[in-house]
Amino acid sequence: TTDLARRNVSQSQMSLYLAGLYAAASLGPAAGFLLNGQFLNSWVSAGEVPPEGLSPSSPLWLGRWWLGYLLFCASCLVLIFPISCFPRYLPDTVEVRRAKLKSAELVVNHAPSQQTAFNLEASRGDEFSPRAERALKLAAKDARTFVSTCRDVLTPMRVFTMLAHGTENFAVSAMSTFLPQIVQEQFGLSAGFTSMVFGGSIVLGATTGIVAGGWFVRWRGYGGVETARFCLVAALLAVPLSFCFLAMGCPGDGVLATSSADDFDGLVSLAEGRCEEPVSCGSRLVLFFVLFFFLMFTTFLNNVPGTQVILRSTELKERPLAVALNSVISRLTGGLPAPLIFGLLLDKLCLVYSSETCTGGACLLTDHKRVRYLCTIVAVSFKVVSSIFLLLAWQLYKRRSSL
Repeated sequence: TTDLARRNVSQSQMSLYLAGLYAAASLGPAAGFLLNGQFLNSWVSAGEVPPEGLSPSSPLWLGRWWLGYLLFCASCLVLIFPISCFPRYLPDTVEVRRAKLKSAELVVNHAPSQQTAFNLEASRGDEFSPRAERALKLAAKDARTFVSTCRDVLTPMRVFTMLAHGTENFAVSAMSTFLPQIVQEQFGLSAGFTSMVFGGSIVLGATTGIVAGGWFVRWRGYGGVETARFCLVAALLAVPLSFCFLAMGCPGDGVLATSSADDFDGLVSLAEGRCEEPVSCGSRLVLFFVLFFFLMFTTFLNNVPGTQVILRSTELKERPLAVALNSVISRLTGGLPAPLIFGLLLDKLCLVYSSETCTGGACLLTDHKRVRYLCTIVAVSFKVVSSIFLLLAWQLYKRRSSL
């Protein structure tokens, strides 16, 4: 989708189109969180009465989690056909491409004689070679071309920008996976209400941040260096807001004292009592979600500008590969390992498991105070690392532009 916009949209309008694209993509999670909050209030089996004594606020309640998958899968099947009917080039594409060729948008990383393109003339001599041998030669040539193109794309400036996206993605992926359950336990909320409130705050913050970042860069008419600086400023603004996780929970909800550290039955009874009578403190809940909204806003504020930094500094024909490498690096360094690492750290803070051996089962009681500290450390540390990467990318971009 990004490549379709790149081919058919002028550079001056690219920020707005990317902002609209990313904002629309964030509406899917918004609808998912809100609808899932309603689905979780219904018993898992359709047409079946829930067991007596169970309610949506009970820790043993099992909501209708599967219904969202069916609805959104059907929606995707309906939308696939009209999307596939769009042409590769739109009516104004020729004028847009001509304007790009006349402007300074095209970045040339090497001389024309060294461009990474297939040499068809050199391959004509292999017409009479065996088919398998020709296929191996073409495959080897393709591999060398791909490696050479990746070497051109992965300059230090772009690598630091991609790593910044990865560190941001690490914190967002870890929090979006486990934070609803953490907030539910910290404030004693039901699963459905937590899903709706958390989804509303994270998606509204992300959507407004994406749109505001793309609009601001377009409104100010920033070039590549100014856009890279804007990304750094947005990342620095998010650092103090990362301490919002200290506002989670209610006063006095830390470790519960027992007569003995090995008093498993006592801890279990305390955990069950906390589940049956959760503590709720509305003022701290509102404060946390307001701060969390602004954290999401500043986090996604540099989403579109960061993509623009990569696109502006890359040669036109290499931009699809640059976007693909950015996505791969962002997921390998953030989206994939984040839930595993953060989940492992959360397991270390569990005080009581459903199994007496403490080697399996669900966690009945966690150390709420240490969970808050863990969320704060993860958020702040990765925001600081992301700011360092963006600072290095900005300096390298500025040095390159001054040559």
